[in-house]
Amino acid sequence: MTPGEPPVDPQLREAILRLLDDDLGDEEFAWLQEHLENDPAARECYFHYAWLESALDSAFTAPIARPKLTAPAVGRTARFALAVAAAVAILIAGTMFVIRTTRPEPGPALQFCGGSAWSIDGMDNHVPGELAHGTRIEITEGIAELRLRNQVRTLVEGPASITLVDDRTLQLDRGTGYFEVGPKGHGFTVVTPYQRVVDLGTEFGVRVWEGQDETELHVFKGRVEVQAPGATGGGFRQELGAVLLDGPEIVRTLAVDPASFPRSLPDRAEILLREDFEHGLIDGEVRSSGIEGWWTGRDAGIFNPNGIKWYVRDDLADNSPSAGMVQGMAGTNLGFFFNAEPGTALVREIGFVKSNTRYRASVLVGCRADRPGIGEVFDGYTLQLVSGEVVLGEVRSDDPPGPPGSFTHVSLLWNPKAGPAGITPGSPLQVRFAPNGSGRGGNRYVDFDKLEVIALDGTRD
Repeated sequence: MTPGEPPVDPQLREAILRLLDDDLGDEEFAWLQEHLENDPAARECYFHYAWLESALDSAFTAPIARPKLTAPAVGRTARFALAVAAAVAILIAGTMFVIRTTRPEPGPALQFCGGSAWSIDGMDNHVPGELAHGTRIEITEGIAELRLRNQVRTLVEGPASITLVDDRTLQLDRGTGYFEVGPKGHGFTVVTPYQRVVDLGTEFGVRVWEGQDETELHVFKGRVEVQAPGATGGGFRQELGAVLLDGPEIVRTLAVDPASFPRSLPDRAEILLREDFEHGLIDGEVRSSGIEGWWTGRDAGIFNPNGIKWYVRDDLADNSPSAGMVQGMAGTNLGFFFNAEPGTALVREIGFVKSNTRYRASVLVGCRADRPGIGEVFDGYTLQLVSGEVVLGEVRSDDPPGPPGSFTHVSLLWNPKAGPAGITPGSPLQVRFAPNGSGRGGNRYVDFDKLEVIALDGTRD
C-alpha cells in the first residue's frame, strides 16, 4: 500500500492502477465504472491514486536523451506511484463518472551505454534536447537504446548509422539493430538501403554491412513483411527464423542467432578483442606461416580470396564494387586452418572475469565453393571462452554454417552467473577458436575473419 491509501479490495485497486496505466479492457472498465458509481470507498481509493499520480506527474519529467544510469530495482508500489496519470474523475450531481483519456506518449528517448562514441547530426558525443524527425545518429562504438512512441524499443550496436525518419520509421544504413515492437507499434518499419522490413507484431534483428548488398534478418517472435525499397506492400512475410536477403529476395536461410544482437542496454560495453586478420595481402596471395600475434600451433595462416579459386564469386575481387569484402568481412584478408593437426587453435588471453558482466564472442566462418576434383572439406569449428582448462561457454559445429561460397557470423554469450562452479571474479579469461578435425575425404580447412570479444557490464537481460 502507498502512504495514506484507504483499505480497498485488491481487485479494485488493480483495476484502478491499470486504468491509470491506460491498460484496462472494456469489460473491466465497465466493472470499475459500476463500483465507482455505487461504492464511496471505491471512489475514495480512486481519488487517492488519481491525486497521487497527478502530483508525481507534475513533479517529474523524463529526459529526451541522457547517458545510461544505474538505479536500484523499482518495486511494484513505486511503479504504481510513477505511472503516468491517464484518467480524470468527475463528480457531478452525486454520480461518479470516469473519463478515460490517453495522454500523449513522450517523444523519442535516446541513451548510450558507457564506452560509446557517437555523433548526432555531425556533433560528436552530443546529447540534444529533443530528437526531431530526420535526426541522424552515427555510432562509432558502443550501444544505443532508442525508445519511440507507440511501444517501439530498439537497440543499435556500432559501428552503425541510423536516421529517425518519423515515429514509425527508422532508417538503418549500416550496423546491427534489435527491435521490440508492442501492439501499438504495429506497422513500424525499418528501412535499409536494400529493403523495407515492416513489423507485424514482433521482436526481430537486422544487420546491414556497409557497402554490401546482403542484409541479415532474424525474427525472434511474430513475423515481419519484407518489401522492396520504396514499396508499400507486395513483399513476403517472414516468421520465426533467419534469412540472408539480397534486396527483397531471400538468398539463403541462416541459423537464428539471438546472442549476436543486443537486447538490453548494458551500463558499459568494452571491446576486449577485435581481430580483423588484415596483413596487406593482395588478391590471391597466401601466407601459411602462422598468424602474427597469435599462438596457433601449426597449419594456420592468412590469405586474400580473389573470387576465382576458393570462393568463385566476382565480388571478392579487390577491384570489384564491394572492394573484396562481402557478408561482414572485416577486410580483404581471411585467416585459415588447413589440414590442421590436433591442438591447432587460435588462443589469446583477454583479461579476467568480472562480476555482473556478460561476455559475447563472435567470429565469421567461411564455406568454400564446391569445386569438382579439388577435394576440400570443411573441418568443423569450435569457438570458446575458457578459463585455464575450464570451458565457460562454446558454440560448436561440424557442418558448414552456410552454403558454398558464403560467410556466416557465429557467436556465443556467456554469463558468469550460469557457472561453471569455481569460476569467480578475477579468474583468467581466454578466447579460443579451433578446427574440430571432423573433415573426411579430402584436404581439411576452416576459414575465418573478424574475431571479437565484448564485455557487457551490468547487462540485465
